[in-house]
Amino acid sequence: MRKELLNWLIGFLVVALLWQICSLLFNPTHLPSPITVFKSIYINIDLHLKNLGQTAIEATLGIIISALISVLIILLIGTFPKIESIIYPFIILIKSMLVTLYLYQFSF
Repeated sequence: MRKELLNWLIGFLVVALLWQICSLLFNPTHLPSPITVFKSIYINIDLHLKNLGQTAIEATLGIIISALISVLIILLIGTFPKIESIIYPFIILIKSMLVTLYLYQFSF
């Protein structure tokens, strides 16, 4: 247990040190230093906790809704095999759009 905690602490310090070094190379608005981030978290802790709760609720609801929609689509495809030929192109379209949007966000 003690060795795991020490390994975790060393890993955290290495990441924080690399983050600090990288923050010196970039504009502070694009990559703020860890000290700036932790100060902001400490100063605005009430706001962050409020937003954390709201984000957790929204993420949980999103997962539940997407799981229900997926089960519905699977049941439709399993019950009516012809629906698969109708729905499958849209599934491929959505999958490719997600990859495209993910890559697009890093193009700026």
